[in-house]
Amino acid sequence: MRKIFFFWFILSIVVNQIQAQSNWFEVENTVGNFNFKMPEEPIFHQEDSTMMYLTSIMDTTIIMQAHYTDQNQSDVLAQKEITSIDINAFYDNFVKLMLVDNENFTLESLEDVTLNNNIKGKEIGIKYQEAVENDAEDQITKSLQTRFMFMRIFWYNQRTYIFTIDCLNTSLADLPTYKNTFFQSIFIHN
Repeated sequence: MRKIFFFWFILSIVVNQIQAQSNWFEVENTVGNFNFKMPEEPIFHQEDSTMMYLTSIMDTTIIMQAHYTDQNQSDVLAQKEITSIDINAFYDNFVKLMLVDNENFTLESLEDVTLNNNIKGKEIGIKYQEAVENDAEDQITKSLQTRFMFMRIFWYNQRTYIFTIDCLNTSLADLPTYKNTFFQSIFIHN
């Protein structure tokens, strides 16, 4: 009897994951020549040569973002510097800047990643504390919440692509499914 219950339990988890993944919204950006999926239709914002997509689920306990910047549209002097960038130095400096500018960030993981069309990038895992105001009957108090952020960053054809998933520690059990589906859906066209 226990084996049957366990089997049905595992089967229900697998079915829920498949259903959750099949309903995702496909985003295609023809300007940046990339596409990805999000669990809901994202909000889109553009400023100059930077585009951003954003969605949140489960009452903002999980937030997903995709950023794209085209350095080809920058000024001519910047283009000279950009074309001579050492890719490894670019990724190293990106990580250092994130950690220096945010003293409450702790680097949890850093690994090389490769998209299915051989475009190489980095996956960065960060743990951080976020101050949250609690409003309870005429008294506002502040508390800290632990959040986890995973981002994949790619530098390709003088363009920066950053895909981020951010999760409140209370939603860690849901993170692997969303993270894997989101990151595995990324495709940057050659």
